[in-house]
Amino acid sequence: MTGSGLCSGIATNGLFLGARLPLLGKDGYPLVPKALRFGASKARFFLSSTHRGPALVLRELWSSVRSGPWLELRGCVSPLKAIRLGDANAPRRSRMPQSIRIVPVLLAIGVARPVLAQDGEVVTPLDLFEKEAGKGIRVGDGFVLLPEVGAGARYDTNVYNTATATRADAEFSLRPRVALQSDFSRHQLVFYGGADVRRFATLTEENTEAWDAGARARLELAEAINITPEFRISRGFEQRGTAGDQFLTDRPVAFTRKEYMLGIERGQHGIELALNGRIARTDFSNATIGGFPIDLTLRDYTYREGQFRVGYNLSPRFQVYSRIVANDLRYRTALAISRDSSGYAVLGGARIRLTSLLDVEVGAGYISQTFSNPAQRSIKAADYSVSAIWNPHPTWQLRAEAGRHVDPSPLANVPAIFRTSYRLEVRHVVGTRMLIGAEASHSSEAYRGLVGSDRRTDVGLNLTYRITPQIGATANIGYRRQDGGATGRTYNGAGVGIGIRVIG
Repeated sequence: MTGSGLCSGIATNGLFLGARLPLLGKDGYPLVPKALRFGASKARFFLSSTHRGPALVLRELWSSVRSGPWLELRGCVSPLKAIRLGDANAPRRSRMPQSIRIVPVLLAIGVARPVLAQDGEVVTPLDLFEKEAGKGIRVGDGFVLLPEVGAGARYDTNVYNTATATRADAEFSLRPRVALQSDFSRHQLVFYGGADVRRFATLTEENTEAWDAGARARLELAEAINITPEFRISRGFEQRGTAGDQFLTDRPVAFTRKEYMLGIERGQHGIELALNGRIARTDFSNATIGGFPIDLTLRDYTYREGQFRVGYNLSPRFQVYSRIVANDLRYRTALAISRDSSGYAVLGGARIRLTSLLDVEVGAGYISQTFSNPAQRSIKAADYSVSAIWNPHPTWQLRAEAGRHVDPSPLANVPAIFRTSYRLEVRHVVGTRMLIGAEASHSSEAYRGLVGSDRRTDVGLNLTYRITPQIGATANIGYRRQDGGATGRTYNGAGVGIGIRVIG
């Protein structure tokens, strides 16, 4: 419902009348036929101005109810629009009794409900606000080219993320991206690529050019089986102040990563099976400190991970699941003391859709990582995973996530890093063009073999304004703080930025 769709792409409340249109679904929410979701060719807008008074709005609504049963009443955040459906020249049907006709009007005014599709899925303004891609450019018979570009400017108070001798600077970025996607009736093939070019006004040694490219396919086989292979190669840079920046190199540490991924899914008779595998090979480029070269090949590693998940739907709104994850970490440069390790995590939990507006997945279990060096104490700890999405109102959404993971280490005397992370995000739609977001995250990185850990907290506010369906402007402000204790790095900093995104 974007562009020329109903309510200018923002659907919030709906109530539909008619001999062939159901009023409410099983869960008490109004159902929206597919034709209404994407526009009705015979719709006649008789009320679209936001400047009319409430009394006039109610009089016109009442007049329309009296004229026949084909009425849609919808409040679109700020404007209130009524749409008379059906051909204006069609024969008029018999009228309902006056006492019955007034009930839907009072219900629509007094009760705010999100619009639902026929399958019961909630359609909120947050889902319709920002497109993932534009219409694209047709290439041949079976492919669509989807280009986009983003640009921005940002001012940071602590570019190097240090406790003393902090340096502030302005940063400018350009982020082009393109995808060539098939539109086959069955199966899918996608080729994609992009870049992130950053330039600093004063600290030019911080300039970077990151990029990535890859291909992904989805094969839809019989018996509800989907197979998804993917290959991706990328060039990236480690953020200042993170574990890999402990060397304080003259320029940000660069790396090249190749990833091979395969996913197999099957869902049938209430049982959902998923098998996923990933192999990532990461190679670090040599760097310099004070002009002297240093060899970073000791950091090169290969990480393998396999995951199997089985879920059973006890009801349409309640699923129990179990997940097993196994990993293997191998450094390609052997040192006197081995840093290799392998481990597993076993987790069980449930996914609960308490209502159409609340989706929660919670799991708990056990995580273990054993190191090749017998002198290194293994990681044995409780594992947990939390993911929740709550829409308390069609214009509000809250997301929460938490989890634990074992990451490779950049240090020769540390075989691995045990990471625990939490994240909370709140988003709110204002009118039909503005999206406001706030987020907070906290992570703890425990270095195996060393006493202490790094604890980092980030908070931020962001705003997106939709100029047109294909052009959006952004603004953001954020603050970060890290406490490294006696052995790590402690710092804080803030940044503010603006940007623009254009999709084709």
